[in-house]
Amino acid sequence: MSNAARIALIGGQGWPLTETAAGLPTLQQRLSAQGVEVQTFAHDARQAIHDWLHGHSGFRALIGDSLGAGAAALYSGDLDGAVDFAGGFQPSAWDPIGQGPIANREIVVAKNVQVAHCIWDPVFLDTRGLGNTHYVVTPGAKTKLTLTQHSGPHPDDWGYSQDLMFDHVMLCIKQAGANGQANGQASGQASGQAYGPVSGQASGDLIAATKQLLDGLQNRRRSNTNASGACKRSHKHPAAGCEHPAKAQHQRGSRVSDADFDGAAAGSGRAAAEDP
Repeated sequence: MSNAARIALIGGQGWPLTETAAGLPTLQQRLSAQGVEVQTFAHDARQAIHDWLHGHSGFRALIGDSLGAGAAALYSGDLDGAVDFAGGFQPSAWDPIGQGPIANREIVVAKNVQVAHCIWDPVFLDTRGLGNTHYVVTPGAKTKLTLTQHSGPHPDDWGYSQDLMFDHVMLCIKQAGANGQANGQASGQASGQAYGPVSGQASGDLIAATKQLLDGLQNRRRSNTNASGACKRSHKHPAAGCEHPAKAQHQRGSRVSDADFDGAAAGSGRAAAEDP
């Protein structure tokens, strides 16, 4: 079985007829180009989403728009073990599981999700109430949640917002791969030097190269932000773990290039799961 990163993209009401080419289809193409295994689903394809992600040993994520955004946060709880990432573009105020209005316009992310990112518009008139719901963490869970407020027509899964989500999930994939390499190196050292110093050196070189790339991406982002100034957007960032690459500031038109992530997703390995 492949251990490449695997992401379920979940559409909203009327998908795929209501989907725009610049939205989830473009995100699918961008992720696939990085070696990610991607499949699209309707928001009510709960069993099919479970079956595709269940038992996968690599990085697992669910990302959706509108009703699909709610499904991404909620359906993650159907899976055994940790889900590495859940993302949502302008979640709908309708519960795809309970089939009723969502209380307080808050979608509680399943407790087994390690990192979540919700892009939402709190202004009712912007989306006619279709996208002013947001994620919240399950009480007691260790989920690292990023909330991004962004004004845009529903479901706002293209352009600037898509760039934010793409950058974030790709960074998490790279960090999962680095964690997997580090765990493998530690395990090899604990078992002795049966494979000789050459194998250990190769593993160490890969970890060092990955760290250097991540540091370079962070420095580039900070350099771009300092040069052009930051957008006035509201963000809540995770205190630790897989942080959004721009941290406290985002800038329109200044993002990490897709090419910087080339091949990062293939064989990413599995991050050490936090106890949900």
